Amino acid sequence: MDGNARGKRGGFHYAYAIAFACMVMASVALGFMYGCSGIFFTPVSSYFGVPVAQLVLYMSVFNAAIALALPPIGRLMGRADLRVLLSICAVLLGGSYALMSRCTAIWQFYLLGATMGVGMTPFVYLVVPTLINSWFAKRVGFLIGLCMAFSGIIGMIFNPIGTQIIRSGPEGWRDAYLLFGCLIMAGILPFTMFVVRNAPADRGLEPYGADDPDIVDASAPKGIPAATALRTPVFKLIVVFIVMNTVVQTMSSFIPSYAESLGASYPAVADASGLIMATVQVGNMLGLLVLGFVNDRSLRLGVLVAGIAGAAGIALLLFFPARILLMYLGALALGVCYASTSIETSLLVRGCFGSQDYTVITSRVSAFGAGFAVIASPLWGAISATPLGYAPMLLIGIVSCAISIAAATMALSGAKALAMDAGEAGMDARDSRTPVSAG
Repeated sequence: MDGNARGKRGGFHYAYAIAFACMVMASVALGFMYGCSGIFFTPVSSYFGVPVAQLVLYMSVFNAAIALALPPIGRLMGRADLRVLLSICAVLLGGSYALMSRCTAIWQFYLLGATMGVGMTPFVYLVVPTLINSWFAKRVGFLIGLCMAFSGIIGMIFNPIGTQIIRSGPEGWRDAYLLFGCLIMAGILPFTMFVVRNAPADRGLEPYGADDPDIVDASAPKGIPAATALRTPVFKLIVVFIVMNTVVQTMSSFIPSYAESLGASYPAVADASGLIMATVQVGNMLGLLVLGFVNDRSLRLGVLVAGIAGAAGIALLLFFPARILLMYLGALALGVCYASTSIETSLLVRGCFGSQDYTVITSRVSAFGAGFAVIASPLWGAISATPLGYAPMLLIGIVSCAISIAAATMALSGAKALAMDAGEAGMDARDSRTPVSAG
């Protein structure tokens, strides 16, 4: 087979363009939606004269819309032209964000939260792992982590800019919403329309690394059909895994409040609440890179590293509040576990069920995580308001890390037997295209 068929044209493989597109799409969508939304809560609720909690309900609507949209969009991603589907979703996301600048009543934020959720669905869970798995035959874990790691950059750049725009006048928040919505569309649409392609075959190529002697039959998608996979105990175990990881992920947003609650006994910790949360975000970025690298060698080891990091980090935060350096170390380790929701789930699905119906299965699994996220924040708020404070929440987090390790390990073990029963013994509990060891 000639070099062009293998995918190298002048030494450049189009998969690199796909990877760059994934970096930008993840950075823009996740950065503006999750990294910048918080700066609007107080000024917008003050403008309308309502409690912040009443406005922030639109985020629950947003998460509920993602949970409901994941299964149908997951099916569409396996069949439709991704250029069209992702472009429509980018317009829904950015357009809804921009239209918040025109809201005259709180209920309108709830309506736009629903449309934003639908638009956000492929970008938050599906597009990066789907495209990287399709275009790369090796280093899949590392590249998924690398792409997702860029999601924090937008928040670092545009939070100060947005804050200044909001403070420019009584309705400065309208200008900020309009600007951010337009930037979402301007940042994503050029890549969805002109760069993204469903698969290497669309350009007459093979996945990057297909000529590696360790990759077996890289061009042929193999795995367990969704109709079979969704009925297996392995699928249920992966659902348990993502829910347990969502416990830790949603709990992380309460770490600044937890640190501030320690002010009476440990004022230095309360004063450092913002830095502690920033350290969690640094840990998340590092965790995406580290877990990607580790998972390319062993899925089991990746799960173990993430779970142990989370349990150890939460334990340091809970039991050593008097030692500020240990609090920072705990926040850093917690961030590593936080990253596992973004990277481990997709790799577990690929490792257990292969590539045949990857997007369908991943969307179903992710819907459970998104569904739990809808109720998680109110749940943690209610728990922290009890006389016991934040301790029960943190203890639940430690237990969740242990359960996530057990569930993922059992899923990987069950996948071996499942593959053999399906006549796919060669998959060996992993995608036959990806040289990753499940053990």
